[in-house]
Amino acid sequence: MKSRIILFFLFLSFIANAQVKITVGQPYGVIDADYKYYFNRGPEILTVKIKKREIIIQKLNSEKLAFEKISVARDFPDGFNIENVIEYNDRYFIFYSLWDRQAEMEQLCYREIDFDKGTLKPGENILVQVHGKVSGDLISKGWYNFSVVNKFDFQFSRNDDKMLIHYRLKPQIKNDNKSYDIIGMHVFGKNLESVWNEEVTMPYTEKKMNNLDYSVDGQGNAYILTTVYNDETTDDKKRNENNANYHIELLRMSGRANKIVITPVTLGNKFINKVNLFEVSDSYMICAGFYNNVDNRNAVDGIFTFKLTKEGDLIDSRSYEIPLEVLNMYVSERAQRRNEKKEEKDKAEFEELELRELFVDDNGGILLIGEQHYIQTHTYYYSNGTMRTYYTYHYNDLLVTKINGSGQLEWMKKLPKRQTGTAGRGSMSYKHMSSDGSHYFLFLDNERNLELTPDRFPAVYNDGAEGFLTAYKVSDASGNVDKVSITSTRDVLGLPVYQFQTSRILPIDDNSFVVEVYKKKKQDVLIRVDLGK
Repeated sequence: MKSRIILFFLFLSFIANAQVKITVGQPYGVIDADYKYYFNRGPEILTVKIKKREIIIQKLNSEKLAFEKISVARDFPDGFNIENVIEYNDRYFIFYSLWDRQAEMEQLCYREIDFDKGTLKPGENILVQVHGKVSGDLISKGWYNFSVVNKFDFQFSRNDDKMLIHYRLKPQIKNDNKSYDIIGMHVFGKNLESVWNEEVTMPYTEKKMNNLDYSVDGQGNAYILTTVYNDETTDDKKRNENNANYHIELLRMSGRANKIVITPVTLGNKFINKVNLFEVSDSYMICAGFYNNVDNRNAVDGIFTFKLTKEGDLIDSRSYEIPLEVLNMYVSERAQRRNEKKEEKDKAEFEELELRELFVDDNGGILLIGEQHYIQTHTYYYSNGTMRTYYTYHYNDLLVTKINGSGQLEWMKKLPKRQTGTAGRGSMSYKHMSSDGSHYFLFLDNERNLELTPDRFPAVYNDGAEGFLTAYKVSDASGNVDKVSITSTRDVLGLPVYQFQTSRILPIDDNSFVVEVYKKKKQDVLIRVDLGK
């Protein structure tokens, strides 16, 4: 029986692979940059590459697979920090923060990109001004040189009717038990016109709440999903299996005099451990996430969804348990036996699952994508008393769930992968694209997994090593899965390539994507993949 499974799986993979067409373009000069962003408009590709104080803009072509033009801007002000590079309503922007020391004011500024010319438009524009400092992430920029970045976050309504920019004021009182977070909320329209803005004082102390997710709808209402602890002195360790010391609340704001509408989010006796908010239509939003039957935030028993009306009511609550047969796919026999014992007590779980994406189809059906992701800390102590600490980043299996417009579970699939590295995401994780009634999940895999069957544990792909560009092709209607083996990074039509990252994959139409890679000799090259029908 086992040999039949392997032969059948290989046949499916061969059929899928036979439809793939790969084209390699002409090499062009490499741009070494700290951050790279990719956009396309038809066959035209725009890249924005940021290298310290230089902003390099390139125009490429996905049909010719060739470099066209380049421009370099060095006129950004001293002390600027990139916050985001985005497309918004067919316009392209570089957002950056700038601290005005004399006025003691934080500023969010932007420069617009002329897509056709591949250059920055003249003039600096100030979009948000904040009196006082804004919290962010402290990073090192060299010896005794530190900077605060990621001060401003961006959310968008479903049809890009509205954009929410939010930030957290740095607390003046450094006491979590007494200070209340102040969150700046700025909502803008399609042309970056201000709809409303407010610095909103949270209803609980910083110690008592932990904000999980932000969202904005097409009417300009802003939302915060937050964990609220049941007492002022608790922390995450003060919990037990049967009684959580926290609950989830949804805060809704519309810019009316700091007014907050609070809606509790509950699942009866289930514990919510991961939750996100998505706009799906003009009439309602979806609150979706993962739950556990016991209070364990690192494991998942199932998926839940709510509909949120524009009046702030949560309706149509549904939950979907992850079946044991899904949990037991692509794991060791020991793990299978452990899951079976746990299932007898209704405790079998999917560990370390993060909700990555949610897509809505024309019939109101939703596709939820979860990825198993966690970070491990490793500390070594030496005989001389010193120690060394490093981190490993793990991006493993995907859990993909399709729910139809009536709220019925269509299918749930576990897509195996094992990816490990020591430098953040790097070449790991996945890229989703849809084509002709199918979903593609693109990722780099270990070559030994080309013939992987459900009764085997996947071999690990190590970040930065040679890998095999692979896709799971999942039918939207049936959930049937084919594994598409595209190409090895060691040999792409005779060319070895490097620095392949799934974050650089750019879909250019329903069936094709391009990716920019390094080919050595200070040259980059575009690779185009046509997936076929």
